[in-house]
Amino acid sequence: EDLIEGHTLKSILIRNGKKIKVLPFSDYKKEKIEGIETENYLAEGLDSLLYSLKVKNMSYRVLRPLGFHNFFKYLENYGFFKKENIDLTKKILEEKKGDNLTFGEVKIKIEKKKAIWKLRSSSKKNEKLSSMQKISGILPVVLARTLLEKDFYQRGLLFLEKLGEDKNLFNRILKEVKKEISITRLTKNQ
Repeated sequence: EDLIEGHTLKSILIRNGKKIKVLPFSDYKKEKIEGIETENYLAEGLDSLLYSLKVKNMSYRVLRPLGFHNFFKYLENYGFFKKENIDLTKKILEEKKGDNLTFGEVKIKIEKKKAIWKLRSSSKKNEKLSSMQKISGILPVVLARTLLEKDFYQRGLLFLEKLGEDKNLFNRILKEVKKEISITRLTKNQ
């Protein structure tokens, strides 16, 4: 159901310091990644950062297999996402499980400094977790393990963006995450 909302609700992004809303599938682009035809567009994501960081520009793009947009619109137009049909739709879609890949790219630009990281995860059809579940689930698991360690010293409410301010903690978390998914820095330290 999150997938449906993420592709039917307007997305919020920041352009020139102002929050704006864009329609689903805005700024649609085709792209070939590792020999795979894909499509990507602006989408909901990293919402908490919109309110906690003071940035001039921020957007989130989602990457899907080529044809996803048309498939999604077909399901939407024929009522598969209506409340009375959603359980059957989920059952049908979740029955077909195959090998899968998930890619991510994080780009950060502050003044003249720029950093880009590439994330990659894969799963075989017989694995318990999909590649997307691995990418979205590994950070909370690593954070929970870290919080349970006796030498973790921070207390109170913790925001992910604040955890990155502690370089030692960030590197420790990154090392653990890299055991489960591939993370490659595409730019040199600047």
